[in-house]
Amino acid sequence: MIAAVLSISFCILLTQPKVYAAVSDVIKTAISGGFDKYAFQGAAEKFDSTIRLSYVPDGYKLRLAEYADSIAFLTYENYDEVRINFTYGLAENTSFSIDNERHECKEISKSGTVYHLYIAKEEDDWSSIIWQQNGYAFCIDAHFDADELVKIAENVEF
Repeated sequence: MIAAVLSISFCILLTQPKVYAAVSDVIKTAISGGFDKYAFQGAAEKFDSTIRLSYVPDGYKLRLAEYADSIAFLTYENYDEVRINFTYGLAENTSFSIDNERHECKEISKSGTVYHLYIAKEEDDWSSIIWQQNGYAFCIDAHFDADELVKIAENVEF
């Protein structure tokens, strides 16, 4: 009888958004060990090594491009050596893991694309944005706010 009352009380509490979010975070952490993993399905027909960020903030230039099989690692850097790391690969061969304990997580949908944003809680941590588009999985890591990360992500040049 006590178990039934506690179960009903717990279910009622879950209708409160803050309680639901806290319980979800605890469950997510218990299952994933503090990381969210994205593994995507589908892929472009062939890997395109010419994909670039067509918008980066003023002063950033492509400094390094490395390729391994069907994945690319590009680094954009400004004169102060502040970096933007851009990783992409064929969706079915690419996965990303992000620490969900040190980031505020949210999803944004724009123009049919779902972006997974991880905004750093600490100033020295990287923020990230992850999404899938045109058969590719993408990740950008940088020290920017959500609006700037989305703006960069929306301007990937195929």
